[in-house]
Amino acid sequence: MTLYENITDAVGKLETDTYFGQVSAVQGLFIEVSGIRSNLSIGDRCNVFSTHGEKVTCELVSFKNDKLLLMPYGSLDGIGAGCRVEVENAAPVIYPHPEWLGRIINAFGEAIDGKGPLPKGDKPYYIKSSPPPAAFRDRVQGKVDLGVRAVNTFLTVCKGQRMGIFAGSGVGKSTLMSMMAKNTSSDISVIGLIGERGREAKEFVEDVLGPEGLAKSVLVLATSDESPLMRRQAAYTAMAVSEYFRDQNKDVLCMMDSITRFAMAQREIALSVGEPPASKGYTPSVFAELPRLLERAGPGSGNGTITGLFTVLVDGDDITSRLPMPYVRFWTGILCWIAPLPSATDIRRLTFCVPFPGRCRIAIHRKNMPWWQRPGNIFLLMKIWLSLSVSALIKRAQTAM
Repeated sequence: MTLYENITDAVGKLETDTYFGQVSAVQGLFIEVSGIRSNLSIGDRCNVFSTHGEKVTCELVSFKNDKLLLMPYGSLDGIGAGCRVEVENAAPVIYPHPEWLGRIINAFGEAIDGKGPLPKGDKPYYIKSSPPPAAFRDRVQGKVDLGVRAVNTFLTVCKGQRMGIFAGSGVGKSTLMSMMAKNTSSDISVIGLIGERGREAKEFVEDVLGPEGLAKSVLVLATSDESPLMRRQAAYTAMAVSEYFRDQNKDVLCMMDSITRFAMAQREIALSVGEPPASKGYTPSVFAELPRLLERAGPGSGNGTITGLFTVLVDGDDITSRLPMPYVRFWTGILCWIAPLPSATDIRRLTFCVPFPGRCRIAIHRKNMPWWQRPGNIFLLMKIWLSLSVSALIKRAQTAM
């Protein structure tokens, strides 16, 4: 289908009627709208025109009797009672294009790097799409080189596999992601920075990722000062861009930092609606949205794959027990002089999530338990064994050279 036919088909689907309403109240993060009788559903978008003449895009998140509760993607400045509200007829989609490589975009798929507008592709991709049917997905197979020798050795990853990186703040997750983006054997890297600090985002692009890594990557950015809707949608947009390149029969490495901030954004939205909190303050909708997002990564029905790497903060709100990925935690606390590989140094103190048939449960500490079976001593023995193994591998490699 040509571009002209796509445009003609899209124009033919547009509704001739336009629905309007007005703001009746503003409370907290919500805009209460009355007067709209259109058949709207959760997730539809409306545009609110402020007193300054600016258009603020909003999303329908709840109903209250015959009124709509909207949450804005931007600021509430200038929005008051009586402001005009217009219903958007178009579905939330983006039009990815191969020339998006090397660009930085926001949650709406718009360029924010100052290099001009982005070209639009022929096919629309829904921001909130469903994963491929399980019966038609290919199996995970084939090794992918992540460009980090320590990870390739101890945590081999297959094409289309999902892996979690569990660690606290400031221990090198972003550095590890940039190494993978620059050195991976995957065709494309899609990096989603969800709720990142603005200063650190610029440092990541210029110093950590660099021009070499950015040239084969698409960076989706939503900073911490943006609304929770923007932070949540940035994750969906990153996945939609990955799905586009996967449909082009490309092997995509999709990295998202972090899933915890995505869950926090969904929690803010749900708590504002009035949803009761469940585990550790997270609402049930958070645990419903997590698998819908993560299941979109993986092999498709063609030759393309999406290998997903998702970071999780473990020093704050821990959601690891509710993620749809079985795991066993693996510590790489190796001293630099024992394992002088640069890649091993960069992943020091990180906790990885690797596939495992079941949960790895450690026995509760008891006084009558032998010292070698106690959890703290088990980790010490694991570190010693790992250090000796790495040292032996290095000596063998040096001997071979």
